[in-house]
Amino acid sequence: MLHSYSVAGNLGSATNTINDYVLGDDVIDLSELVSGLGANAAANVRLVYGSVANTHLLSDAGPSPSVNGDVTIQVNQGGWKDVAVVKDTGSNLTSGLDAFKFILDGDTIITHDV
Repeated sequence: MLHSYSVAGNLGSATNTINDYVLGDDVIDLSELVSGLGANAAANVRLVYGSVANTHLLSDAGPSPSVNGDVTIQVNQGGWKDVAVVKDTGSNLTSGLDAFKFILDGDTIITHDV
């Protein structure tokens, strides 16, 4: 069943926690947070796998790090800020086998390998 998780609100406030994300089916909507960034939106979103040493920009088409555990989504608006954490349930974040789906501009879905 498809879920759409809207991550909106004031950057720097409480971080959203997504406990039941299903890779390949569900979508994370960041459009409200990156609306002022235009074509550069994907370059201002990054995924942190386990630690800040394991980051991957959404705009980078290369392979993501193979790191188990929760994935933190950050947006850069005057500095990187945590906006959501996708919890690893043990079966939903299989490195390299699935993809996150993001909405950045209101209607276009961007996929990104886990």
